[in-house]
Amino acid sequence: PIAYGDPGPLLYWSDPASWENTTLGRLPAEGDDVEIPVNMRMVLDVITPVLSHVRVQGELFFADPGVFTEVEEEVEVELHAYYVEANGGTIVAGTEDQPYLHQAKVVLYGQRDTPSKAISNSQNMGSKFL
Repeated sequence: PIAYGDPGPLLYWSDPASWENTTLGRLPAEGDDVEIPVNMRMVLDVITPVLSHVRVQGELFFADPGVFTEVEEEVEVELHAYYVEANGGTIVAGTEDQPYLHQAKVVLYGQRDTPSKAISNSQNMGSKFL
């Protein structure tokens, strides 16, 4: 049913094999910088640890049991990070034709004294951003 962007295969965040060919080479852990590169189609099907920076250049879908057949019926999905950046990519929680009927939760961390994050040579985004 999902047909956004690149028609490539769907990968699942919880599956270690999904991360084998990434810069991490393993499941993301607390404090990691995570990149969803161009042409990667990742389904967020877990509650993440608190990550540092999540950069989405491909597609990140919030798991929906009614749409993604690999997802269990009562899955809880949350993205925890200091910085979440959709740089040329998309973060999707349902569409008009396939509404997301669950809670899509993104929790941003950071305080006034958290170091600012620069996403390019000229853009400083502050201590937390989405």
